[in-house]
Amino acid sequence: MRRGPKRERGRNPRGARGRDAGLGAECRNPFQSIVVRAVETLYAVDEALRLIEAYEPPVPAAVDVIAGDGTDGATRRLVADVLRAAGATDVRSLAPDEQGGDGAPPALVVRLGAAAVGHTLYVGSPRQDEALAPLRQVRQDSDRSGMPLIVWSYPRGSAVEAKGGKDSFYAVDYAARVASELGADVVKVNFPHPEKRTGAKAPYDQQEFSTQEAISAVVRSANHTLLLVSGGSKAGDEAMLDKARQSMEAGATGLIFGRNIWQRPHDESLRLVERLREILAKYPGD
Repeated sequence: MRRGPKRERGRNPRGARGRDAGLGAECRNPFQSIVVRAVETLYAVDEALRLIEAYEPPVPAAVDVIAGDGTDGATRRLVADVLRAAGATDVRSLAPDEQGGDGAPPALVVRLGAAAVGHTLYVGSPRQDEALAPLRQVRQDSDRSGMPLIVWSYPRGSAVEAKGGKDSFYAVDYAARVASELGADVVKVNFPHPEKRTGAKAPYDQQEFSTQEAISAVVRSANHTLLLVSGGSKAGDEAMLDKARQSMEAGATGLIFGRNIWQRPHDESLRLVERLREILAKYPGD
């Protein structure tokens, strides 16, 4: 917000009006206190008018979200008002890929007026067992608060890396199912790579799957939990568009392609967003 015109140093408009009304530095006359309140009200109105005159409308969003773009009102509300913050856990001394998970306390989410609770779960971490109890508590608190729970379900840890890696078909499929079983209303997962199968359990290591077959299986593993697909590391436009098409064809609820948008030059990102919206429009929400 732009500041209004500068006032002359030492000038006090409220004091000047008070002197004009016959008021001094102190007012002990109960009848004059009415005049004091009137002067204060006048000053408040004057200040409000100054702020209104100095107001500059915010720069509009580069891309408008309109009806028919593949989202409904509830989804757009969640996108705008999800609170995902780091929670206090006893695994903070570990490296990020070895932690159990974190999230925002539902009471804080309610107090700040957000529409949903966000919680991160590192599936396969050496401290996974310790992370499940806090998630259960968050689920219970979310129910009491009437808040939907969104779980970022990310495979992590040396055991995961030994079975194909954090974005292998095996790991992503397992992460989606774990979040669903633990009560997530929405789960965000990586896009699966079925070619990464070294060390994975059967049948992931014994059969060749296409990426379409893999992401379709992940959506099914999430059961009734709505599934969002992460964009992952920055990739070319066609690779991202193909990932979007396959995800939506598989029945995913939506996409979160953050870094693949804002790490591009402005005009390039807008062109990619427009093409993504064209894909989403073909899969309107129920």
